[in-house]
Amino acid sequence: MKKEKKVKPIEINTEVIPVEISNEVLQIHSKEKKWFVAVYTAAVKNYCDNLFFTALNAAVEHDGGCEVHVIDNTSDLSYMDSLSELVHNKDFLYHLDIPIEPKETLFHRRITESVNHLRELFLTTEYEYFVIIESDLLIPIDFFSKMRHAIITLETHSNKWAMIGGHYYDGFHDFKRLGVYESHHILSGCTVYNRSVIEKIPFRFSIENLAAFPDAWICYDVNKSNIEEKMYGYGDIICEHLTSDIVGRGRSQILKTIKKNTDKAIPKTIPKNINYRRR
Repeated sequence: MKKEKKVKPIEINTEVIPVEISNEVLQIHSKEKKWFVAVYTAAVKNYCDNLFFTALNAAVEHDGGCEVHVIDNTSDLSYMDSLSELVHNKDFLYHLDIPIEPKETLFHRRITESVNHLRELFLTTEYEYFVIIESDLLIPIDFFSKMRHAIITLETHSNKWAMIGGHYYDGFHDFKRLGVYESHHILSGCTVYNRSVIEKIPFRFSIENLAAFPDAWICYDVNKSNIEEKMYGYGDIICEHLTSDIVGRGRSQILKTIKKNTDKAIPKTIPKNINYRRR
């Protein structure tokens, strides 16, 4: 009888990294172009895209130093006109035609091909950070300044980092946990990826394990590659997660959420069939 091969567990430092950053350092960092923002969406997200882009555009205007690229992976061009009215820069709006068949991998292929197309665009630029923001999230208006704070915190303590992810997913993220902490798995919903890692590792999925999405696989590949860069969560960033499966009473909650998270950035119209909740 063969003995099972023991897998060495990933060692994680669970301590919160202390934050001591001068305003001078923050100001120097904020003057440089840093953020290539990667967004992929589709017509199925039309229930929340207005809210999403309102929050995103407000955060971009608040911080500066950002370039937002958006891919529509809807099967046809029917959604492009609507998106063109929402995006920050129409020159950075693209349509990606992804074959419907085989249907069992359509969702995975849409994500993987979209994010890898955005990755290739990013690698043609001189931006330092590749930022994925999924289009059913509301990011806070100070998202980029908070991420800058986390990056400087890590680099001040000589920590090489692969990715830093905010909190948004109920059941996965501990919303009571604050600060910057090491993790072995970061979801991609509101996450900054370091250029040094994106250059080495593309996004992917596996037909043999469709339960794992591209954000899980890049974490797996970072862990397996034994590179110096580590993965970190950042509990001071909480993004609100919008879903369409419950309708009705969530309208007022969305308004409160946007007012709290994006300051003045309240959209003029809110779709009546939206309900907000963390899932």
